[in-house]
Amino acid sequence: MARKLPLKMVRPMLNKNGFTMIETLFVLIIICMMFCISMYIHIPQKSDTVKINEMIQFLYQAKLTAMTQKTVVNVSFSQQNIICTWNQSKEIFKLDKGDSFESHQLSFNANGNIQGAKTLIYHCGNQRYEFVYQIGSGTFYVR
Repeated sequence: MARKLPLKMVRPMLNKNGFTMIETLFVLIIICMMFCISMYIHIPQKSDTVKINEMIQFLYQAKLTAMTQKTVVNVSFSQQNIICTWNQSKEIFKLDKGDSFESHQLSFNANGNIQGAKTLIYHCGNQRYEFVYQIGSGTFYVR
């Protein structure tokens, strides 16, 4: 014959074996902190070619602005940024930390040309790139 077990009514959580709200929040805060630290460590960095391509696009935009609006666009290169100004407008391209241009200024005329050849030095980390502008035109290349 089967033995009958006594049935006992157990009320949940009266035996105090669960986590309290404070303990649960503490564990959640630790997990969030670990997630934030791991995201900071694994943030992708831009490669040099991506940075240079962004600058090339910005400079071509300045040239196209001069041609489409038939106005002079001044481009100023400094340690932290590149600034394009025309009429009453201004655009700023910020360089990343550790990157810099030698201070220089050039102007695109209404045809998109510049007055003379120029070589601008761009320092990207421990690399050195040269933006070479050709005489009488607004075309340039990077070496």
